[in-house]
Formats: sequence, structure tokens, C-alpha cells
Amino acid sequence: MKTFLFFLLGVPVLLMGQDHHLAQLSKQNTTTFSTKARLEKNMGYINGTAVNFRTAPSLKAKKLRQLNRPEQIEILDLVVTDNQKYTYWYKIKTTKNEVGYVYYLLVSPDQNELGKKAGENLLEATFYERTLGVIKFSNHLPISVALLKQLFPGYTIKSGIGQGDSPDYYYFKVSNSKDMISIISYIQYSDYENQTIKTPQPNNIKIDQLKIESPTITDQYGLKTGDTYQEIIKKRGKDLERGNTHHEKYLGSKGLYYRMWGDFNYKGQADVSPETIDNKQMEKYNWEIQSVCWPRPGW
Repeated sequence: MKTFLFFLLGVPVLLMGQDHHLAQLSKQNTTTFSTKARLEKNMGYINGTAVNFRTAPSLKAKKLRQLNRPEQIEILDLVVTDNQKYTYWYKIKTTKNEVGYVYYLLVSPDQNELGKKAGENLLEATFYERTLGVIKFSNHLPISVALLKQLFPGYTIKSGIGQGDSPDYYYFKVSNSKDMISIISYIQYSDYENQTIKTPQPNNIKIDQLKIESPTITDQYGLKTGDTYQEIIKKRGKDLERGNTHHEKYLGSKGLYYRMWGDFNYKGQADVSPETIDNKQMEKYNWEIQSVCWPRPGW
């Protein structure tokens, strides 16, 4: 079974509560996976000092030499390993035509990010699907259609730019007959009228919102779409945030949230919004998870 990354050091990551469920899953994943996501020449930059450039994607691999900011490199590939801490590596080519590997947080596809601390504001979350294996999400690794096709073979991948009540956003939709994974990344324009995008650029799109609707993809607590309020409380405890999205209520904490819906006392009334429904109705009627959201409740 393969170990997967989904997109693209003293840093807090979303692995709190990573219990026996996830530990057992991790033991099943022992291979290294290359995304082969490159479709065209993709330049990047070293973002660190004395960065180890290695012969393989591992801390145990031989060091070819050290690289320094802001050395320009070509990103050849994204490689995903079974190492739980140092999972993601870029395969790169230097200006001297040397090919090797660098830990992903020490490479930036965007020159404007140079100088930022490696891993600053890093968020990661781990999910599991019985066929795909462990799927790890990171807000520091660029997303592309090519990458998603490798991570979700046989799934339909759609992408584009969307509009709504929020700022415009890049979107990716990954789906099959039972699953829907939605990803958005908000756009900042330097000139909105002419649709001139300031950030992020197409080669550096990162996750702002993730929503999973699937009866088979479970989170690190073993929870998934269709599970109930009582199952959430049993596995995560009662100390969770409660609130409202546009169409549902949510429950969760620490970057991992569940959008909930179910019966309530006055369901027959017209124009009932989540804000008008008492949070206690989730418990009374044992509401079900409609989707799992990361790193915030959703849109």
C-alpha cells in the first residue's frame, strides 16, 4: 500500500489526538511514492541556508552538497515517503545540472516567499482511505491537477476559478461515484478589473479550505461522512467548538471540523437557517456528519 501526500521543525501540526487508529494505519504504508506531477518546466528557489541536497528523499541519504537561499533550481518532481515526520521531498535539478532531493519546506516555487521561516504557519492533517492508503494534507505544498491525478487514480479532477460571497478562488474538485473532495485557495488581485492575480500564482496554489464528503475516507480519529454526533463525542470528547456555516452547523476543534445536519424540533417551519437552531438539537437528534473540513469549518 502506498503512502500519499496531498499537495503542496519546531512547528505545530494537526496531528494532536493521533491515536491507535492512525498508528495502525501507518504500519501498513512502507513505500516511497513519486507523484510525477511535472507537466512543464517549473522553477523554484532554495529557501534556507546550508540546505542539504541529497541523493535520495531521506535524511539517511548521502549529501551531495549544501545549497543556499536564493539559489534557483528546477523542480522535477514531488516525492512522498513513508517517513511520518519528513514525508515530502522535492526532486530538483541545480543550475549545474545536478539532480537530487531537498526537503519540501526548504524549497519555494515563489520568489516572493524567500526569507520566510521554513514551515511558518504550517498545518498538516492525515486521512485514510482503504484503497489509497494514508493521505496527508499540507498547506505548504502547491496543488495541481497533475498531482491530484496521481494521488487519486481513477477519480475525476476538475479545476477553475470560482466566485461567490467570499473573494474569488481557485477550486479543485476530486470525485468518483461515492466521494467528493473540494479544495479552494483564495485569490488576491493586484488589479481586479483586469483580473490580474497578485497571489497565489498558478504554480503555487495552496489549500485555504478542504472539504471531504466520503463514506470511506476517515480522519485521524476514525470519523467520516455519515457518522453521528454521539460517535464524534465518543472519539473526541465534548470539549469542541460549535457554530454555523451557510447551510449547516459545525462541530470540531484544532483545525478539524464536521459539518452537521439532522432533525430538529421545528423542522416544518419555512426559512429555517442554522443560526436559528439551538446547538442542543445536534445532540437530541444525534445529527450526522455531512462533510469533514480542514483547517476551518468550511464555507
